[in-house]
Amino acid sequence: MRELIVKFEVDKKVQAVLEKAVEFIHQLKIEETISAVVNKVKDADIPTKLVQVFQDAINYLKTTQVEDIIQQLNMHIETIVQKLRSLEYNDFVDHANQVIAEYTVYINELIGALEIPQKLEATRDFVNLVLSSFRGFMESLREIKVAEMIKSVKDVIDKFVLDIVKPLAEFIKEEITNLNVNAAITTYLDFVSKYYTRAITKVTELLTSMVEMIKNMAPEQKIINEIQQIVEGLIVELKKAELNILSFTLPLTDLVVPSVMLSMDKLGQFEIPTQLDIPEFTILGLYTIQATTISFEDIKQRIIELIEFIGNFEIKMIDVDAFFGDLTMNYLPSMPEMSFPEISLPEISFPTIPQVPVEKLVKSLQVPEITLPTIPTQIMVPCFGKLYGEIKFETPIYTVKTSAEFQNSTESEMTPQFTGFLTSLATSPSFEILNYKLDSTARLEIAEMSRVVLAETLKFSHVNLGVEHQASVTLYGQSAQVQGKTTIKVITTPYTADFMNTAFIAMEEGMSASVDTTYNHVVDLPIVRVRSEATVTQKAVARQVGYTLTLTVDNSGTGKINADDVNHKSNLQLTINPSTVTLTFSGDTDSTILKMKQQIMLNLAPFPSSSLMSAMRQRHQSSRTV
Repeated sequence: MRELIVKFEVDKKVQAVLEKAVEFIHQLKIEETISAVVNKVKDADIPTKLVQVFQDAINYLKTTQVEDIIQQLNMHIETIVQKLRSLEYNDFVDHANQVIAEYTVYINELIGALEIPQKLEATRDFVNLVLSSFRGFMESLREIKVAEMIKSVKDVIDKFVLDIVKPLAEFIKEEITNLNVNAAITTYLDFVSKYYTRAITKVTELLTSMVEMIKNMAPEQKIINEIQQIVEGLIVELKKAELNILSFTLPLTDLVVPSVMLSMDKLGQFEIPTQLDIPEFTILGLYTIQATTISFEDIKQRIIELIEFIGNFEIKMIDVDAFFGDLTMNYLPSMPEMSFPEISLPEISFPTIPQVPVEKLVKSLQVPEITLPTIPTQIMVPCFGKLYGEIKFETPIYTVKTSAEFQNSTESEMTPQFTGFLTSLATSPSFEILNYKLDSTARLEIAEMSRVVLAETLKFSHVNLGVEHQASVTLYGQSAQVQGKTTIKVITTPYTADFMNTAFIAMEEGMSASVDTTYNHVVDLPIVRVRSEATVTQKAVARQVGYTLTLTVDNSGTGKINADDVNHKSNLQLTINPSTVTLTFSGDTDSTILKMKQQIMLNLAPFPSSSLMSAMRQRHQSSRTV
């Protein structure tokens, strides 16, 4: 790589580009430009002005009646109409031209202050330098002989093999030669036996102490002796436990691996055979492998021979000088000379609006009489009977009918009510999966002109999917109530599931909410031998009384994947008020591959003001000393 860098003078070209880049960065004056923009934004004080506008609007809405707002808006509309009628075109043109001239001068001064033309020129020089450097590199590359390039690549490969592959191969060969397979396996079995014995001892001590504690609490109970006998028998069986590895057939063959019985108390005495006798077997029912005997030493020798073959492998090259001769890499595309032209940024000027003599303006422009409507101070709702529409699409194999209806269903003068319906039905005599039915309703009711009720229902039926949804919102004075219920059912051969969610929210001198969710499914995939069953429930309750917010969440779930059971339970309790924050969380997960218990308790209290001031003074003194 060093020879290639020197040959192509890459270091000099990179150094020239980097020097130009540093000069380009200095010419851009990025820090000064950002500081200037930030100062202009700060001087504009936009956040304060926006906050003041919002505050004035909020104060105006708080202190003004709706009727007064509408009257004032009508007055503004009349004022706008009068100004439009009395508009003098030439005066407006003079004012607009004056504003355009001021902004033109401001923009040109801003361009000069930010040195935009100089920065554009510096950018052009930098880009031209990069393009010329890249073009010079491509021309140098085209002059290289193909034979030299191939030799360089071969040298790199040989260097890699000599410095990395061969030492690594020798290291692996030495490790495999010194490896004692029987000793390694025996060490592992001793390790397992040792920790199994420790585990049995711990279990024995735990059960014995538990029996002693029960005996001390109820010394005269007969069941104590029976429990003690059961515990002793359990400990004896655990010590004599045997691990039976069942026989199995290797995939894609008819080779049967025999079963093995391991005694946990004599695991360290297990004899490992020095060689394996493999009987005759067939692969895929086509290829027959003769019976053979394999020893660990044979396997080690084969691995060593493979490593020696890889380490001594050499690629024989032809005489590249004679084969390629003086052939160069001039077939690479040549890069044309490119350079960015000079960028000139003249002063910006905006055209002025021409004036028109009054006589011509009167003849050419006739301003019509302008009248804007007055905003009423009362709300008027149109009343009608019924609006209905229907769309029907019919073919020999598929029929779809969709209808929508909106009607005035008011029954009492003091209780206006409006109802909407949407129905869609699809049928197909040939394809059952295309059949569906959709029914949806919505109802708006103003009970006794004081209580607003909005309710809706939806029901969707399909051979594989069913959805039902109900929801309602009730508003009365300063109180509100929302409730909803959703049920979803999926029925397919590999996947069956039920989902139900119920939610309730109420607000009146506080807030209370609850959400109940239930989900269960059955997944059956016989092709991959997977069957899963799961049931999950969650209940969340939130209450806000005064300045105290309480949240409780309970989760529970059970499942089964093939023959493995999974159980989970968790509980979260959170209490927040201005003085304290309390959080309690507990979780318990039990499965074949994971057993986990979680317990979190958090209690936060406010930092005392005197301690806070003392800590701040100490920090200030420490900072000053440093």
